[in-house]
Amino acid sequence: MSNLDGLLAKLSTDAELKDQFLTDPESVMDEAELTDEEKTAIRESDADKLSDLTGDNEVYGKYVIYPN
Repeated sequence: MSNLDGLLAKLSTDAELKDQFLTDPESVMDEAELTDEEKTAIRESDADKLSDLTGDNEVYGKYVIYPN
């Protein structure tokens, strides 16, 4: 499992991590050691790019809204 896959899975199951992400997404992404490309896909809430990066065609499971 890639770091991106792991982070997305944890965000969907770990309420504390999700709260941290909503408060400070950059530190959560840094801690998960995401690549710049992965961070950009999350920042832009780009479901297609997230699916491409993870190899997961289940877009609904990878959709992330970057907090403003």
